[in-house]
Amino acid sequence: FTTSDPGDFATLFVGVVDIESNMLTYVNAGHNPPFVVHADGTVENLDVSGFMIGAFDFGEWTLHETQLAAGDIVVVFSDGVTEAEGKSGQYGEDRLSDWLKENARCDPEEMSRNLVEELERFTEGTPQSDDITLLLVKRDS
Repeated sequence: FTTSDPGDFATLFVGVVDIESNMLTYVNAGHNPPFVVHADGTVENLDVSGFMIGAFDFGEWTLHETQLAAGDIVVVFSDGVTEAEGKSGQYGEDRLSDWLKENARCDPEEMSRNLVEELERFTEGTPQSDDITLLLVKRDS
């Protein structure tokens, strides 16, 4: 059994949607917990399933499930989103969750574009220290 060098690891989020039942089954190996923005404006945080991959010579990851209703949007993001620095500190998961609630009626393309603009306003020209990556998936019906 071989392990990676110290400091070599990756986070991972993998989700599969059953198009018959609209059930999202996922595993989250140390990645920022994605959100589901429900059509009713509530926001659900998707739990972490276990440690990041490659950091330890052991590890188990638990499968989780959540039901997706029509209009729900799954928002997967890199840590560059929540760790974006502004004069008031880091953007953070709470601020992101609040922003998603306020913008729940946007379509994924508009939500993504508006969130990048929100981060640019928040950072006020502070140099970006990490990538800002977004993946948004919407259940239409």
